[in-house]
Amino acid sequence: MTAMVSPINETVQRTARTFLWVLLGLFLAKGIIIALVSAPYSGHDEIAHYSYVKVLAEEGRLPLIPDLEEWRLAHATGGDTSFDEIPDEFYPYAGHFTTPDWLRGLAYIPREIFAEDGEWYPSGWIYTANHPPLYYLWLTPVYWLTDHLPTDQQMLFMRFATIPFGMATVAFAWLAARALFRNDLFLRALIPAFVALQPQIAYESSIINNDILAIMFCSAIFWLLLEGLRNGFSRKIVTWLGIAYGLAILGKSSSATMGAIIAMAMVLGIGWRNWRTWLMKGAAVVGIGGAITAPWLIFMWRTYGELTGLNRVAALQAWWNSQSDNPPTLLGELFNSTFFWFRWKETWGEFGWRLIELDGYMADVYGIGPRVPTFLTVILVIVLFGSAGGGIWYWRYRKAKEEGRKDEVFNPGQWQWIALWTMAAACVLGYYTVLQFGLSFRLTQARYYFPMIVPASMLLMLGFRSWLPSNLVRIGGAALFLSLVILNVLIYTGWVLPYWYPNAGAGVH
Repeated sequence: MTAMVSPINETVQRTARTFLWVLLGLFLAKGIIIALVSAPYSGHDEIAHYSYVKVLAEEGRLPLIPDLEEWRLAHATGGDTSFDEIPDEFYPYAGHFTTPDWLRGLAYIPREIFAEDGEWYPSGWIYTANHPPLYYLWLTPVYWLTDHLPTDQQMLFMRFATIPFGMATVAFAWLAARALFRNDLFLRALIPAFVALQPQIAYESSIINNDILAIMFCSAIFWLLLEGLRNGFSRKIVTWLGIAYGLAILGKSSSATMGAIIAMAMVLGIGWRNWRTWLMKGAAVVGIGGAITAPWLIFMWRTYGELTGLNRVAALQAWWNSQSDNPPTLLGELFNSTFFWFRWKETWGEFGWRLIELDGYMADVYGIGPRVPTFLTVILVIVLFGSAGGGIWYWRYRKAKEEGRKDEVFNPGQWQWIALWTMAAACVLGYYTVLQFGLSFRLTQARYYFPMIVPASMLLMLGFRSWLPSNLVRIGGAALFLSLVILNVLIYTGWVLPYWYPNAGAGVH
């Protein structure tokens, strides 16, 4: 199925291209600033990611997660209890990575712990060792070139090397907006702008972590799906989808869930009755992606007897991660206000591994108003307002259809309907992965749905666009962009910078 396309508005195209370069410049500058001002290894799991790179760069192999039963047997019999571990030099930063609260702040972490359950456990193992190697292979040359520097300086270059993945995410958001709304300047500009100025996306791009690699490849997949829905799933599109899907999984294993979104878009776009066509093309995507990921999957199966290694992680973390006293349920998480509020805080301000919390006390920050959590609440209200624009969009769609008026935003073609439903399904799937992970691990986090930032941005900006009458679209777009800029300024001047540099001025910490 190919789409009927409207004539290209060259003014919109030129303006949108110029705006993209402005966004990329802003994103690069912000990324460098974040990398420089954030305390060494204060990003979530930076120490563990660095330790992975260290093993790969110095020993030419992937780190391994210890087997709990084998380790206990060696511990009981006086055998070899060594394992791939986080180097001692990083223990002063222990508060920045996944450890129980009582271990934080110690000058070291013991290599073995007698836990409350009456069992011995190894401690300090590289808990990112079950992650695919693509991101770490990217950083290995950076490690070699900077190995002569102190670790805190070496860390900066690794952070800098991560920023391009965030910039590429912004570019893919721009391409996705071009594919779906090619002549609407509001959406062409604001969809990538929201991605670029969402505070946590930039933060993920400026610390040592593989989340941003998965976010980038998933964003590429969304763009390719939109191109396929608009122009048909050609052999070229299918090939690139397979490549992007395979690389996304090699970036982070959780990206495998994108297979469901690819399948939905192809079945609906090609037509479910044409099952031979979508089955063949879907098999090609899976085949290409499988060929790319096969070496990694074989390694995982041979090493851990499964494809994720999470069973071994769960066993090693059981002494403090156990939820058996009050096991969560999917519906329990979904309707738990505390669970939601934690995810909301993480969506906008998970700086320094929960050290800097945007509790929203504007009275503490700016001396304005009562001591209530207004900041995050205001953001929530604004986002809910934009989301409610979906109802306004449907009303305007019905009106445009009755009038027989062509409009790529409010009277979309069939392929655009499919695209919008696919984007909505992706957002639901993204949040479901957070809920599902939370059933087994206490540390489920909002960043697990960040790979869905492009569809989330599309739907939210479409909602805001729907509220605006035609004569206010330009000024409304400018106001929304300015609000996003102000949001970043408020967060960094009100919380982040005062936390790390308390003597430079008043702050919340």
